[in-house]
Amino acid sequence: MVEKISGVSSYAMQPANKPQTEEDLIVEARKNGRYRVGAKETLSTIAKRFGVDNYKTLMKLIGRSESKTSLSKGEELTGFKTVKCKQGQGLSALARAAGMSLNDFCTLNNIDKNYVPKEGEQFFRAFTAEEIKKANPSASTSGASSTSTTTAVASDEASDRAKGQYTVKKGETLYAIADSFNMNVNDFLKRTGLKSSSINEGQVIKNVPTLTVQAGKGWSWILANSNGMTKTEIMELNGLPKNYEPKANEKLYIFGTKAAASEAEAAAGGARVKDSKTGTYKVPECGYVTAKPGEKVATGGKKPLIPIGPNGAVQAEVIKFNPTNKNGDLKGKTIMVNAGHGWGAKKSFAPGTSAMDSKGKVIYEWYKNRNFADELIRELTSRGATVIYTGGSAGLAGAAKAKFKPHMLISLHCNAAGSSKPEGLEIFYYDQADKNLADKVDKRFEKFDNCAVKPDTQSQHSGLGILRNTASIPSILLEMGYQSNPDDLKNIDSLNFRQDTMKAVADAIEEYFGV
Repeated sequence: MVEKISGVSSYAMQPANKPQTEEDLIVEARKNGRYRVGAKETLSTIAKRFGVDNYKTLMKLIGRSESKTSLSKGEELTGFKTVKCKQGQGLSALARAAGMSLNDFCTLNNIDKNYVPKEGEQFFRAFTAEEIKKANPSASTSGASSTSTTTAVASDEASDRAKGQYTVKKGETLYAIADSFNMNVNDFLKRTGLKSSSINEGQVIKNVPTLTVQAGKGWSWILANSNGMTKTEIMELNGLPKNYEPKANEKLYIFGTKAAASEAEAAAGGARVKDSKTGTYKVPECGYVTAKPGEKVATGGKKPLIPIGPNGAVQAEVIKFNPTNKNGDLKGKTIMVNAGHGWGAKKSFAPGTSAMDSKGKVIYEWYKNRNFADELIRELTSRGATVIYTGGSAGLAGAAKAKFKPHMLISLHCNAAGSSKPEGLEIFYYDQADKNLADKVDKRFEKFDNCAVKPDTQSQHSGLGILRNTASIPSILLEMGYQSNPDDLKNIDSLNFRQDTMKAVADAIEEYFGV
């Protein structure tokens, strides 16, 4: 529960003697692989929940005496299997770790698809076919069909690799596919012969980078001929199971080469080289620089370098952040995080709104927007997303959005007014797809402060270009409070508030994508 204290969100202390609810007892039991029996449940109904058709087989699996066939409500059965939530994992990742579909996983654990798991939390998994067969060779399982489906998908992917092609999956963009092959879009287009960056689900892309395994050659040879990939990267790119051994003449996906890039870019993914006289840097041909591990965009309040494109004009500041958890729920998603304000086309710097800190120093909005961006980038990359950060004027950022075509854009701002009265958070949207996302964020923002969802026609800059540019990409603009309001300003300057609100945004993004 959250209560509002002088405009700053604080978590209320729970009473030490609060009685445990039935839900609390179920969660507590699940920590140790114990199943708490519900009303009217039998061993047969519980067996089916865990993927076992025969209750006698279930009794063997959990080590229960054959004579103890009756159950009572609230009784706790032991011996069930669980999976533990790791940092950054969501329900989809947990379901995959359990070897189950998301629907079956949620049903088994009696949780909603929108449930946000906590690090270290335990969840039940169904018994595997191997475990059931070992306990009772004559028993059948209800999980066989999902196993067959998984095998069929793996077979299709292996067939694609054998042909040196790739089939576009639902929700994938060309940028995300090119990035998985460690290539920029332009080089990927040249390599595959595609005429456009517009792709559709089920479309077959030919001539993707592959390596044919020579007879008698093992992993050492493969690694030496895969453009600098690690074994883990090869396994992930090809969807190979643990301990897999490639076969002679088998084709494997490998990283492509960036023929159109400079040597420095090929080595570092784009490096910023500062011109000490002008305070600028040349934008790499791919259009972005790659963040170093742990890099932040707030830069201690110092103005960023001016990014200069190949034509000598100012471009949007664009930084690519690779996922820190490659198997998180947002794996394969590319999300653009825009911190409002910064350099404009004529080397003019727009700072945005401002407020005075406790020491009387004026701090501008652009820097605070970046503080929020750093927290959102950390959340999204820990959940498997690739983040394309943009800073600069709305026009430049909109051009970057059109170029990189992310799956989604979140623009971050801090508001201000002529008086201290206006307060609260605001979420602006352009079309219905944007509103669907805005509503999901709004639902999570309710616990922090009053929040309003508005069409961009109601903003002080009616018709927000960053939302309307490439309108097919779901995009929202967040005003994280009014710097002119003392209570809102406390929130904006609070690290806890920034972390909690950006976690809420990441949760809403996962819900939007259905993971």
